[in-house]
Amino acid sequence: MAHPNYEKNFFEEVLGEENMVLTLSPVNEEIVEDHQTEPSVSSTSEVKVESLSPDDQGVRWCVVHGRPLLADTEGWVRLQFHAGQTWVPNTPRRMISLFMLPACTFPSPDLEDNMLCPECAKRNKKIMKKLIAMGKRKKPGLDIPTSLVLDGPCLNTK
Repeated sequence: MAHPNYEKNFFEEVLGEENMVLTLSPVNEEIVEDHQTEPSVSSTSEVKVESLSPDDQGVRWCVVHGRPLLADTEGWVRLQFHAGQTWVPNTPRRMISLFMLPACTFPSPDLEDNMLCPECAKRNKKIMKKLIAMGKRKKPGLDIPTSLVLDGPCLNTK
C-alpha cells in the first residue's frame, strides 16, 4: 500500500512522450518515524526483517518484474535504502545488495513500490552466492598490483 500522503510528497510532470520528471518534496515527520533505520549497514549490523503476511488485497508490486503479482506466497521482502544503495533483507542480522535491475515502470498509487517477490529474492540470493564463490576461486595472477607507483614504469621489450 502506498503512503497516504503520496500526492503531497510527489509531483509528476510529463514533459513529452518519453520524458517524465519526478520530484520529491521534504519528508514528513510521520514518514520518518515509520521508517527509522540505522545510519549505516554492514554485514554484521542488526537489521529489522519484517515477516510479510499475504496482503488483504491479494497483490503486491514487484520492483524487478515491474508489475503486480499475487501476494499469496510467503517470502516477499521489503527493500531498504541506505547511502544510495538498495539492500535486501537476508536474515535478521544480515542484508545483501540488490544485484538485479528494477523495472522502469511506476506502480499505481495504491501499491507499495519497494517490494521484492519471493522468486526475485531467491534469484538475488543466488547471484550473491555465485559472486562469493567467484571471489574464493580467485586466480593467483589477479593479485598483482597494476599501479605505476607500486610497480614502476615498465618498458615493453618484445
